[in-house]
Amino acid sequence: EDVSRLLTEMIAANGLRLRMVVCVSGNTQAMSKLLDAYMPSLVSGHMQLSVVHGMTQTVTNTMHLLIPNSYAMLVTETAGTTAPPIGTVVRQVDFIAEAEQSFETAWRYAQPVLNIYGDDFSRSILEILYREFCTPGALDVVKDSVNPMFMSPEAYDRFLRTRGHSKEEFAWRSAEFLRFKSGMDGVLCEGMVYREILSLPRLNDIALTGRCRMAGLYFMERGYIDLDAEGCAAILSGYIEYLQTVPSYHMLILDDLSLLHQNNCWHLKQNQSLGINYWQDKEPVMLHSDQLLLLREFQTHFDRLWARGEGYIGNRSNVVSILMDVLERLKMITRDANSRR
Repeated sequence: EDVSRLLTEMIAANGLRLRMVVCVSGNTQAMSKLLDAYMPSLVSGHMQLSVVHGMTQTVTNTMHLLIPNSYAMLVTETAGTTAPPIGTVVRQVDFIAEAEQSFETAWRYAQPVLNIYGDDFSRSILEILYREFCTPGALDVVKDSVNPMFMSPEAYDRFLRTRGHSKEEFAWRSAEFLRFKSGMDGVLCEGMVYREILSLPRLNDIALTGRCRMAGLYFMERGYIDLDAEGCAAILSGYIEYLQTVPSYHMLILDDLSLLHQNNCWHLKQNQSLGINYWQDKEPVMLHSDQLLLLREFQTHFDRLWARGEGYIGNRSNVVSILMDVLERLKMITRDANSRR
């Protein structure tokens, strides 16, 4: 716990980038604790985690901490709980160099738990999003913003025209959105259950400022996009329509999302894949995984979050009421802006 706490603090303070290889011998409880400890760092993309399966239980467990070209620390502990661990600090250059080579070999043959995609927009990112929204299977989403997938094609095209794209660039983006929209509608029509969690403070902020920030990938761009009041209103109108007409679509609005969810969006395709769009850093990143050991931990976290707001009488109507209130405030901003033109 001390080591994980220290590394987490250094990630927050200095933007530390961490690669970790874990040898798994079947101790799923220990792996669960590890994922829980480093979940914020995994979500932000500051930590890359890989696993090697099939290692047998040893007399002692050893952890190697390597700072490239400068420093190594070896920590050895027993499998029990009473004996203190023993640490060895190494500054010998040759030892450090060979330890780094051994680590790179282990990293090469380990199985990555998460794939991290940078801000270079690519077809692979689009297909990950398509897999989440438009292929059979239940989908859980927790989002600290709003979801452009619920815009109408007309509203999506209107905002696209404000981006200054050429005719060809506009055409393919518009066609891609239609592909996504029809795919999502087809899955929902088959009765697949979609659950989405939104943040009430974020909705109120959108109603106050008349804009919502999101990763540019939703409009097939790099960087960030500030969607205008009319676009935000179109999304809220879409939410309301789906809640009123699609029985398999469900939503909760929570007044307190944990720090783990600030400025990011989780897509959990149940028992299939996990996608996280994280936009708290200077450049957004997208993370994707189909590893069951990771999916179970993130699904458990989502289910706990969902349980906080589930079961209230009239929940669906209350959600619609909140969305309509935010929508009316956004429409007032739009009307005021139009009257000043």
